[in-house]
Amino acid sequence: MEHYSCIFRFADIEVDESNFSVIKAGEPLPLEPKVFKVLQLLLHHPGRVVTKDELLDAVWSDTSVSESSLTRSVATLRRLLGDDIREPRFIATIPTVGYRFLCSVEVSENGHVPARAHEQRAESPAEQPSKFELPATPTKRWKRRLYWLIAGVVGATAALLGVLWLSSPAVPVVEGISQITDDGYPKLLTAVISDGSRIYFNEIRDGTQVLAQVATTGGESGLVPQSIPGPYLAAYGADPSRLLLLGSEFPNPALWLLPLPAGEPHKLADLTGTDATLSSNGDIAFVQRGDLYLAKGDGSDPRKLFSFPKPVDNPVTSPDGKKIRVSLSRDLLTREIWEINSDGSNPHPTLKDSQNRFDAGRGRWTADGKYYVFESKR
Repeated sequence: MEHYSCIFRFADIEVDESNFSVIKAGEPLPLEPKVFKVLQLLLHHPGRVVTKDELLDAVWSDTSVSESSLTRSVATLRRLLGDDIREPRFIATIPTVGYRFLCSVEVSENGHVPARAHEQRAESPAEQPSKFELPATPTKRWKRRLYWLIAGVVGATAALLGVLWLSSPAVPVVEGISQITDDGYPKLLTAVISDGSRIYFNEIRDGTQVLAQVATTGGESGLVPQSIPGPYLAAYGADPSRLLLLGSEFPNPALWLLPLPAGEPHKLADLTGTDATLSSNGDIAFVQRGDLYLAKGDGSDPRKLFSFPKPVDNPVTSPDGKKIRVSLSRDLLTREIWEINSDGSNPHPTLKDSQNRFDAGRGRWTADGKYYVFESKR
C-alpha cells in the first residue's frame, strides 16, 4: 500500500508529519518524539477511541514501558496544546480503555488541498492514507501482555511486602504541573484552597495582605470583595459556598465566614483562634492557645477536644468529618502530623516513629479521603 505524509490542521494548530513539527498560533511547540507519535496516532483516528494497547504498541514498540509513560505523554500534549483534562477540547480520556481525539481535523496529503474533515466518527484502517499503521497482528500485544503478567506478579508481590512493611498506599501519579498566575504579586502559600472553579489564596499588594482568587485554568488574579482588614484564608466550605477567614487581630484573631460568590462577612460569635478549618458537616475546628477546639457552624457550643504536648496549627478534617489532623511543632526544626477523632479520642502521630521525626506538616486530604498530601523537609 502506498504511504503518504500528511498535514493535519485543527483549531489554531498545524501538525506536519514530514517535518515532525507542530505549530500553534504560528509558534512551534517543542514535542519529544514519543509525544509527537502519540499525537500523530490520535490524529490519524479522530473520533475513535484509540486503546492504550494500540498506543503502547505503536509508539513504544521497541521497548517495554508502563502505562505511566503514556499517561505522562498525554499530559504533556494537553499542556502544550492548551487542553483541559476536566473540559477537554482535543483529547478525552476514556477511563481504563484509552483516548479519543475530539476536535475536527482537516487533512492535506503531500501538500494537496484538504482531503476531508473528521467529525466524531469511526474509520476503518483502509480509509487512512497513512504511514502510521495500527498493529496488524496480535504478536506484540501478546508479548506485552506476557510481560505485564510477569511484571504484575512481581509488582503484586512487592506491593504486598510494601503494605505489610510500611502499611502505606501507592504514590499517586502527577500527570502535569501548570503555572496558574504570573502577576508579580508575592503569594502566601500557607493556605491555597479551591472550590473547583476558582482558587483562593492570600497575596501581598502594596505591602498589604489581601484575599485573592484566580480561575483553576489560570489567568489574571483578582481581589475577593470583602471588608475584613488583612484577612487570613483558613478554609472553604460548600452547601452553602463560603470561606472561613481569620482576622488580623493579634494574638487572638477573630473567626469570620464570607459567603461566595459575594456577600457580607459574618463574625462567628466570640470565637478566636490562630488557625481553623471547616468540616464536611459545617462544624469548625480551631486552635486556641495551642489547644484544639470544635464548635458548631454558627460558632456556638465551642468545646476543647485535646491539649497537645506541643503547639499545633493547620487543623484539617477528613472528608467524612470523623478525623482531624494537625501539624505539631516539636521544635524549631521538627514538625509532626498528629491525628485525633472528632470526638476528642485517640490522639496519636500518624507516621511511624522512624518516619515521623522530621519536618512534616500542612497537609490536605484528597476528596475521596484515600490520600493525605503534606509538606516535608528532611
